[in-house]
Amino acid sequence: MISANPVVVLEKAEMQVVRIEQGARVAIVESSKDPVFQVLSVGLQGPVGTVAEEVLSMAARAESLALEALALANQTDADLDQFVQGFSGAIAYQSGVISAG
Repeated sequence: MISANPVVVLEKAEMQVVRIEQGARVAIVESSKDPVFQVLSVGLQGPVGTVAEEVLSMAARAESLALEALALANQTDADLDQFVQGFSGAIAYQSGVISAG
């Protein structure tokens, strides 16, 4: 049975530091770690095989956002392709000008 009292565990590492010494050289790499959330229980258990309307609406919203992200990624891909073609053309032109000169 799932508890009616939700429990959330948060683990947060402040900073990860790696120090490498090789002779007189020292390299230090520092990175902050993102917090890690762990939900142990939420709400009450419903009948087996049912999905709450809230979960269905969240799934529909996630699918909608994924489709928007896909459309944006496709547009970005097309824009980058156009940019690279134009840039390649400019380089080819400048190379020709330099060769002719």
